[in-house]
Amino acid sequence: MKKLIFAVFFIVVVSCQKDDTALLTLPSELDFEVTITGGGSGKVSVTATATNANYYTIFFGDSNNETGEKVFDGKAIHAYTASGIYTVRTQAHVTQDEFISLEKTVTIVIIENIPTTGATSPLTYAGKTLLWQ
Repeated sequence: MKKLIFAVFFIVVVSCQKDDTALLTLPSELDFEVTITGGGSGKVSVTATATNANYYTIFFGDSNNETGEKVFDGKAIHAYTASGIYTVRTQAHVTQDEFISLEKTVTIVIIENIPTTGATSPLTYAGKTLLWQ
């Protein structure tokens, strides 16, 4: 008799549980912008927006085993180390396994030897006197 009562109780409990994933609303209207910010240094910033997103994961596409950067405000900064065409992928998550995704390409041109200072003039010349500085 105890086994029968337990079996009935178990069936009732299991059948009354709700599927929590049915209550989730996937994000929508995902969009993001990639802005080259470093002027030839390889730096970029990403700004993503989506409706109903709890957080974002941003992949910059510069390695095959990239884990992505998890951000809650949709903003991330990255510095590429080599010129090339990269695929930036952004995921808008409601949970770890429930998300939408969008990809865009960015062309990075890194300029070598960017000067960090301007030209300098000497303060003295042979046979000359400094009058104004």
